[in-house]
Amino acid sequence: MQKRDRNIGNAMYKRCTAFTFMCISLIYGICGIMSGCGREARIDVQERNKDIGVVLEGQTTRVEFEFENVGLAPLEVAVAGLSCSCGEIIHLDSTVRPGAKGTLTLEYVDSKRGHGLYRKKLKAFLRTNDPSVSTLELSFDAVIVKEFETEPSGRLSVGEVPFDVPIKGVFELKRYVDSTHDSPFGIRTSTPDLEAHAKLIGEKEVQRGAARIQFYSVEWAFRDASRLNVLSERVFIESPALDAPLVVTIDAFLAGPVTVTPKTLHWGVVYAGTMQQTTNAEVRLSGHLLESPLMIASAPPFLEASLCHVDKGTWKVSADLKQALIKEAGSLCGTIILRTADGTGIDILLPAKACVVEDGPS
Repeated sequence: MQKRDRNIGNAMYKRCTAFTFMCISLIYGICGIMSGCGREARIDVQERNKDIGVVLEGQTTRVEFEFENVGLAPLEVAVAGLSCSCGEIIHLDSTVRPGAKGTLTLEYVDSKRGHGLYRKKLKAFLRTNDPSVSTLELSFDAVIVKEFETEPSGRLSVGEVPFDVPIKGVFELKRYVDSTHDSPFGIRTSTPDLEAHAKLIGEKEVQRGAARIQFYSVEWAFRDASRLNVLSERVFIESPALDAPLVVTIDAFLAGPVTVTPKTLHWGVVYAGTMQQTTNAEVRLSGHLLESPLMIASAPPFLEASLCHVDKGTWKVSADLKQALIKEAGSLCGTIILRTADGTGIDILLPAKACVVEDGPS
């Protein structure tokens, strides 16, 4: 009886020992797993998107982002891509030890292809070895402005204007101003016959503080429209802040005592070294110019121009391209100036254009 009790006790002891060993092994296994999880990299970014305010068109801007490795393993960071070709990664800490901080420096280069005031967002996409943040997006927002801008830009076409009506008009000039950008500007014209001046008419706040857009009304007028048929003159906006002046070209056709058909001599595309047909234009004079004789005051060097009196008040202009001057590809552009020869001294402008290409038709 005692022997049987002793055997039962030994069996229970062995079972308890085995169970205890299993529990201890399980505890150590769980602790090991937990310990392994804790030794991962963890990235922490306080500011994933930044608003950098106003950026002048053409200006290069750098934005720095800071991140921290709050994990227990080294943090690995790599660039996955950018949202725009206007951005570039200047610096990136690709490996950050536990408890340390790293930086990303993102550069924005404006391409000067925008129009006026607009917002821009640039994003950088990063890959990390943080299991919870495998892809990270960092970005910044900016307001892009031009320091000077005209509306319309480039060319202002007035159309056909009666001869006896004053030729004048208005276009808008926008100017950006803040605490560091307050460049003066001036206005000049391509001829004394064209006058232009600017008048401040309002402002618009771009962001809180001193940053604002000023709006000017640029009023222009021709004092003397003695150059009949075609008017094409320029207004220049000049400032130390501009690499080159802003130019607004003002075009107009005058209707009245002079009618020119067509308004422009155009050969279109011509082939270098080949003969071209003579191009003609008809000039009709009326009113106080009906009896006025005409003469050719000047012609572009690439043209042979002649003038023929057809009838009372009607003249024929004939022009040929000089073959010796159209041997190379390029654009030919000039103006034939006809002038009244009776003392009135009125000029009639007849533009002439051709585009020369090297290869002829096969």
